[in-house]
Amino acid sequence: MAEYQYCNEWGSAAAEAGQDDPRVLVSVGDEDWVVQDHSVSEHLLHLALMRLPSRLGWTLAVRQDDLDRDPAALARLTAAHPDMGLLPWRELGGDVVLHGGPDLIVRHDRGVADDYVLLLTGRTEAAVREAAALLGAPCADRDPEPPRV
Repeated sequence: MAEYQYCNEWGSAAAEAGQDDPRVLVSVGDEDWVVQDHSVSEHLLHLALMRLPSRLGWTLAVRQDDLDRDPAALARLTAAHPDMGLLPWRELGGDVVLHGGPDLIVRHDRGVADDYVLLLTGRTEAAVREAAALLGAPCADRDPEPPRV
């Protein structure tokens, strides 16, 4: 338990315990549990995508006010970088969907986004710059942060 933070719990239903790869549930309230991932295998992939530090790649954080300047910006980005097919990640009030492909992962927090609503993390600087260009100004004018390993 983190100080001053609500922490989610993950688990599987007892009724599914005999399955080879049961669904993973997440707590979203005092008594409420919802499906987080369709299987334990999927959950481990999802967990890695969420937990791998963005500092391992080129990054650009995008605030809501950056997106508010151009209402079509997010649609352009998600059209070019499709949903990864995972359920939304629900943790600490978040509702994070992942978009991207081989060179870029876009974390889009549709929930309680304190610092940024989008985090672009790329294997290369060019991948992040291309995504930022789809968002337009002011994102396209900012330099991505280099990896910090």
